[in-house]
Amino acid sequence: MELWLKEYNTIPGAIIQPLIYSSFIYVVVGFNGNYENFLLFITPIILSAFSASAIGYLMSAVFESVNAASLLSVPIDFVTLIFSGIFLQIGNLPSYISWIKYISQFYYGVEAVSLTQWQGIHYIASVTIQGVVKLLDRPTNT
Repeated sequence: MELWLKEYNTIPGAIIQPLIYSSFIYVVVGFNGNYENFLLFITPIILSAFSASAIGYLMSAVFESVNAASLLSVPIDFVTLIFSGIFLQIGNLPSYISWIKYISQFYYGVEAVSLTQWQGIHYIASVTIQGVVKLLDRPTNT
């Protein structure tokens, strides 16, 4: 019963903190936006926060000391972030390691945000000047 109370106490923080941070990012970056798109943007981020909390609970349940849990959680977070699709173009990876993206909890959040923000954008006008691509204007929704 006590464990459930701890979990319920983390729910507001796992919702409010990503909501504040993501609201700021959404406005500053200028994402594709209306209220529905904002909800589609924030939902995978909040779910990723819940997933990260669950992995923290798993580490605390598996290891007796904080030092041991920290020692293993850093490489796990590093690998899952690398294979989330933010830092590597996953389509160019060899097949014998590309499967790692499916065990990354961050991959699903990044993919969901990417899909919601790029839906309806079919063409971005650009021009190449001496090997540098310059966007002519902001992408339009069609």
